Amino acid sequence: MKNIFKPITAILVFNAAVFLVGITWGLPNNETWLSDSMAPYHPLLGLSQGFSFGYLNKYPLVHQFILAVLNLPVLIVAIVNSHPLEGLQFLKFITLIRSPDYASYLILIDRLVSVFMGLGIVYYMYRSAKELFNERAGLITAGILSFNAVFNFFSHVAKVEVPYMFWAVLALYKLIHAVKYSKTRDFIYVALFSCLSYGTKDQAYSIFVIPFIGTVLVMPSLIRPVISSMFNKNTLVFIVSFVVFSLITQNIVLNWEGFLYRFSLLVGSGREGGMHYEFSPIGLIAMFWGNLNSFMYAALGPPMGLTVLGGTVYFIIAQRNKGREYAVQLIFLLASLSYFICFMLIILQSTARFVLPQSVFLAAYGGFFVDRAIGSLRGRWKPIMACLSALAIVYSLYHTLSVNVEMVTDLRYKVEDWMQQNIPENSVIEYYAYLHYLPRFPAGTRSYRVKKDVTDIEKRKPDYIVITSHYYGRYQGTTDYIVVGGRIINSTKNIRRRQSDFPEFYQQLFANTLPHYRRCKSFYYWEPWYNKVLYSRVSPERITIFKRKPAIR
Repeated sequence: MKNIFKPITAILVFNAAVFLVGITWGLPNNETWLSDSMAPYHPLLGLSQGFSFGYLNKYPLVHQFILAVLNLPVLIVAIVNSHPLEGLQFLKFITLIRSPDYASYLILIDRLVSVFMGLGIVYYMYRSAKELFNERAGLITAGILSFNAVFNFFSHVAKVEVPYMFWAVLALYKLIHAVKYSKTRDFIYVALFSCLSYGTKDQAYSIFVIPFIGTVLVMPSLIRPVISSMFNKNTLVFIVSFVVFSLITQNIVLNWEGFLYRFSLLVGSGREGGMHYEFSPIGLIAMFWGNLNSFMYAALGPPMGLTVLGGTVYFIIAQRNKGREYAVQLIFLLASLSYFICFMLIILQSTARFVLPQSVFLAAYGGFFVDRAIGSLRGRWKPIMACLSALAIVYSLYHTLSVNVEMVTDLRYKVEDWMQQNIPENSVIEYYAYLHYLPRFPAGTRSYRVKKDVTDIEKRKPDYIVITSHYYGRYQGTTDYIVVGGRIINSTKNIRRRQSDFPEFYQQLFANTLPHYRRCKSFYYWEPWYNKVLYSRVSPERITIFKRKPAIR
């Protein structure tokens, strides 16, 4: 019984509580309140095509397959409730599975998978730091991860960030074992988990390039001749296993077209839709600074961020053991460096989700640093450090719980309550954003999205128009192609948007100069006592509802 209540258990319970608060964000719904999410239909759509024969998706099949298998019970219930014995009623089945009663379960299942994988990341980073340093360093590492706001957000949602990081952490944990103990099975595990990682999200390949070169090829050659190190049993087993697992997890044989499609997104067209940096000295400096800013202020917060960065520098310069053990301890630093060189310098972006790997991996060195500090401080310095640590923990808790607060108090809940009371049944609602940016419309109303020819509103004559700041901002600003401090502000896609008829239409709406429509109600999100989670796009800052003026008789 004593073993159940280990400190790591308490840390995992704390993380589980944090990840679960807000897990029902936007539910029940037939759409998730998050762009680029796997839930609720992508896994089942992929399964229906066997993830093969030209199936195109921006992500590989591993996590889609996992979610599809876990979604099967909901799918079976929907099939049964569509009464197949009375004749296959395909339209009834589609209606059922796309209804909030079923889609909500799909979304919730997929989010819970992220919760469990997030807990797995905390646990195996603890195990890794314990293996590299000691028990206390492992516990401190797990504690630092508990206050990572970006990690907290992605552990709530059905995106692939936490899943690919889960497999990556497992792979690096097994790599530590493989290098330290030279057991063949550990090399097989490294190959398997690394392939599962980049088979979940292609960019994960970048995590392993330098660690694999350094530990599987270079390090053995320092002990034995290069040729013999390259052709020893464990190296050969690793290479063969990696090739086999890659073919399976990437489904290259049966879906070569999908693999090429994702590759093109990764190295080329994938960055055209977003803001990125110039590949120039100024652009690279700006990108590094943006990366550091996201690391410090979005992910860890200044106290924990400085602890982790300071701990990393301290580890590099203060470790006296420069031999094999030191080389093994470098694994997480090498993984962070590899990710930056082999992915960040290709994608040329610095958004918060792209610093997730560094903020997780480098936490191990923050744990090492704090452990050393605890062991070396004497006298009055110990209570001083205890006070500083308490302040850092309080701030970091406030920092990460801002994600949970924003999910629970999302502005759309307030808008929905108002619409339920003020928009009559049978009203027609027009909108222009994707549904995952919008509140749920009242039952008994009819709604539709307009993608073009928006100025022809008098042909449609909706009763209400609902717009959200999550979307209309992309149509505002200049149409010129600008580079500011190395950062490209306007991409080609944004220029096309701003050259459409939407900018003028939105301007007329806000100025109340559009004939027959006036602002009915505006909602603003303002919680002054916590950090606004800008990178996650949880709650819109503003939602405005316009109403059609009654015709004059």
